[in-house]
Amino acid sequence: MSKRATAVALVAFACCTFSVPFVLSGISGPSMYASEKPLDVAAVRRGAFMNSGSKDIGSSTNR
Repeated sequence: MSKRATAVALVAFACCTFSVPFVLSGISGPSMYASEKPLDVAAVRRGAFMNSGSKDIGSSTNR
């Protein structure tokens, strides 16, 4: 392979790789928080532990 063909292949690969997040964000479904329907049992069960690893728990000092 020539240097030019290698460069074109690398640029094409980079373009495909960098476009994956944009493609995946465009095909995602609606947010669970934006739904007007009531939550199912599994979502309610997960909700209590959704933020359990957060470091910013406590009262806010920015009032």
